[in-house]
Amino acid sequence: MGDMIIQPTSTTSLVILLPTYGFSNTKVLGKVDVRAKTGALFSYIQGSFTRVVLPETWVTSSNRTHINSWWESKTDLEFFEGGGSSSFLTVRITGDTEPYPSFVEPYFQEFYIGELILETI
Repeated sequence: MGDMIIQPTSTTSLVILLPTYGFSNTKVLGKVDVRAKTGALFSYIQGSFTRVVLPETWVTSSNRTHINSWWESKTDLEFFEGGGSSSFLTVRITGDTEPYPSFVEPYFQEFYIGELILETI
């Protein structure tokens, strides 16, 4: 798996991501199944999106600052999955807490560990 890049759509600053094992790229379908009294099954699709989960260790404090500010400000980002491809997904960082909450021991305030969750918009 090559390097992955994330950058705001409006600027040229970028962050290179180095995910560890556990990386996933999943299509999520907003679907509701309803069973009628007669036994008939009705399925309603409300939309879909792609969720990318990137577990990472050894995130520098500089990259953490960029990513946390993008998460907090709900910035639209371009996510390049690597392999030299020029195609990208337009995403936002989601989640209820900051993506990189923990330090990598013994590197207090130098390197962080966590999980970055991106969803297409």
